Amino acid sequence: MDYYNFHTHTSRCGHAFGEDEEYVIEAIKCGFSLLYFSDHIMFPFFSQPRIRGTYDPDFKNYLESINNLKEKYKDKLDINVGFECEYHVGFDLYYRDLLKSGDAKYLLLGQHYHVPNNNEMINYEKIENGKALYVEDIITAMKSGLFTYVCHPDQITYYADKRDEEYKELVRKLARASVKYHVPLELNVSKVENNRLKGIENYIEFVAFPDDTFWKVASEEGVEVVIGLDAHKPENVNRIGIEYGLSLVKKYGLKLLTKQQVLDRIKAIQNSVK
Repeated sequence: MDYYNFHTHTSRCGHAFGEDEEYVIEAIKCGFSLLYFSDHIMFPFFSQPRIRGTYDPDFKNYLESINNLKEKYKDKLDINVGFECEYHVGFDLYYRDLLKSGDAKYLLLGQHYHVPNNNEMINYEKIENGKALYVEDIITAMKSGLFTYVCHPDQITYYADKRDEEYKELVRKLARASVKYHVPLELNVSKVENNRLKGIENYIEFVAFPDDTFWKVASEEGVEVVIGLDAHKPENVNRIGIEYGLSLVKKYGLKLLTKQQVLDRIKAIQNSVK
């Protein structure tokens, strides 16, 4: 098994912990071949403390730190730098410039908030029918062609009742868009992994995601998936989380992308914005 992770955070976001190099050391110790960093996007025109780092000085420091680690450990681990982002059409040019300049190797879509304009973010829980808007915002982002994959799409469970038929229809709509626009979905195991690290006995239960209903419906639509650790602590970088993700791939009959297929997507997106 080739172990790798494209979804890794740093302490700059304000809700992750540990030094950048500690994540790298854990990845090497656990036999990973690739560890890409995708901390929450930093904006020069918008501040959101404890959610994302500040543009000055965190942005430059983040790029320098990860690129230095990339050089230092080049013979042991493939390291690169990107961002996890919310999408709004007003951010489009900024994101394209990050990819064109090479400051960001890749972008992941992590739609935590609805973005009505360039300097406001609203939790979907505070919006009437936020679950439907969540799906629409993700589909809009898919159409942009900027994102390697969609992080934790089953975060919709925060806004929807999993027992409702409407929930299944929204999942199906999102999954069909994933296939139509060729944007994979992430099988995010972070909630399970956090429960395990807390010593919770039945750590695969009572988590918002991965959600059985979501992945059963999504598998019926033939979505492609990437397993993501969504690491916010160095100890999150381990084989156990990946192995759990693989068990879900088998359980739901999902189409898991290989590391090379993800890297090919990253390269194709880079070429498309030049």
